[in-house]
Order: sequence, then C-alpha cells, then structure tokens
Amino acid sequence: MSKATLRRIAAQARELRAGVFEQPESSARIRPGARLVREWRGRTHTVTAINDGFEYDGKVYGSLTPIARTITGANWSGPRFFGLLRKRTPKAALPDGGPSTAICSQEEVGHGQP
Repeated sequence: MSKATLRRIAAQARELRAGVFEQPESSARIRPGARLVREWRGRTHTVTAINDGFEYDGKVYGSLTPIARTITGANWSGPRFFGLLRKRTPKAALPDGGPSTAICSQEEVGHGQP
C-alpha cells in the first residue's frame, strides 16, 4: 500500500478509537423521489429511489444490483447498469454507445405519476 493509504487508515483507526469516526457520504447518493429510467432491449424500465432503497415493478430492493439482475437476467453492477459509474472504456468505443439512463426528479416526471 502507498504511504498515503497507510496514513489514511491510521487516521481512521484513531478516529474510530476516539469515537468520532463518521461514515463518509457517497457523492453519488440518489435522493428519495428521484427516478432512474433505463431502456433495455426495447423496454423502458423505471426505478424510483425511496428512503429504504429502490422501488421497481411494485417491489422494494435494498440496492440497484438486484434490479439490474432482474431486468437483464445476468450479474450486472446496478450502478453501472443505470449509468451511475463512469466507464473506463470511452462511450464512443462501445458498439451501442453505452447505457441510456436518465435521472429525473418528481417534478420532471409529473409528481410521481407514470
């Protein structure tokens, strides 16, 4: 490990022992009410972020990964499937241009009405 990584681990261990360690918030956190819209094989799939996870097709899921698995039938990373992670391959290099996903607020989709 690099010296910087070792310093970071040591600092977090000190904070944890002192009882002041805080879990950093994810910069990619999706707020409740936001909708992820993803087209897959000619069908549009809409996922709604809720306080306890995500709602898709009338069911509540703790993360996006099982939703991506349900949609595709394969083991996908949910955030990657919904376009929330950057790809290492440039989008132009992908045959279909990559995933097409939109994140919308409730106001943009008519206050939650489909």
